[in-house]
Amino acid sequence: MKEKSIRPKKIFDKYIALSKKDAKIFFYNSSKKIILCPACKNNGKFFIEKDNFKYYKCQKCLTIYANPRHNAKAFQRYYSLSSSAKFWATDFYKRTLNERVKRMWKPKAKVVQRIIKKEKNIKNIIDIGAGYGLFLNEIKKKSKINTFALEPSKILGDICKENKHTVLNYFLENIPKSKIPKSKNIYTCFELFEHLHDPKLFLKKLYNFMKKGEMVILTTLSGVGLDIDVLGKASKSIQPPYHINFFNPESIKFLLKKSRFKVIEITTPGKLDIDILANNYHKIENPFWQKFIKNSSDVEKNLMQKFIQKNLLSSHMSIIFKK
Repeated sequence: MKEKSIRPKKIFDKYIALSKKDAKIFFYNSSKKIILCPACKNNGKFFIEKDNFKYYKCQKCLTIYANPRHNAKAFQRYYSLSSSAKFWATDFYKRTLNERVKRMWKPKAKVVQRIIKKEKNIKNIIDIGAGYGLFLNEIKKKSKINTFALEPSKILGDICKENKHTVLNYFLENIPKSKIPKSKNIYTCFELFEHLHDPKLFLKKLYNFMKKGEMVILTTLSGVGLDIDVLGKASKSIQPPYHINFFNPESIKFLLKKSRFKVIEITTPGKLDIDILANNYHKIENPFWQKFIKNSSDVEKNLMQKFIQKNLLSSHMSIIFKK
């Protein structure tokens, strides 16, 4: 798998440029406050500044987080009204849709389907932040399970309805408990956690309407992942104002346990780390990685990617946990 298959350079660079302009427009005068680490509530130390957003790294658990944190309303306005959000939801995503289905959503659906078969009596799957419903479409093809799209956007929710998913038109933090199916559910949450204004509140709300034994499959970015570690500020993973939380295998485990969940598995199954470094070779300052990217064979690069996955060092992190 190559980065260009899901993030073609020309169109992705346009999206990044729009994001930078929008960040100035929507956050220029918004109120903000100093926060502690969103995982362990310890103090952080200044890490980098990018597009007028400062990021701190927790001195205890190494979580990276945007700090000071702009107020929640500024983010809501940004996601609702910004040019970059509109571009992502229309031009960018539609142009990369087929590759994303093939390389992201089909593999995710296979993993979740195996869990559904193994667990007993699961009647419903609730995808938090369902977007276009592409993941649920893949689930529906091979399972009779009831599919629910928890999606606050009316436009995206209508697309999910067209594909015969039951739509819950809310943010998770605001959904009434009465709207959650009473039979056994499994929850999915893909590439959302890094965007959350208040991850602790999100987990509290999730816990409160889950039933004992129900499971969650969540994916997010890891702050100790290779491209962030090597590229730092130049990493496209650090993308304000979209990505404001970068937990890691240890810190997200701590946060989940603190939120009363039982952690079943944490992996970093990412496949793009070495390819991302190769595409950003001119930005690498570390001599080892400069030489490795320049001089290694494809076989050696593939072996290194597997090593990174196995040792929880990929920037793509997957977590399975239950109540």
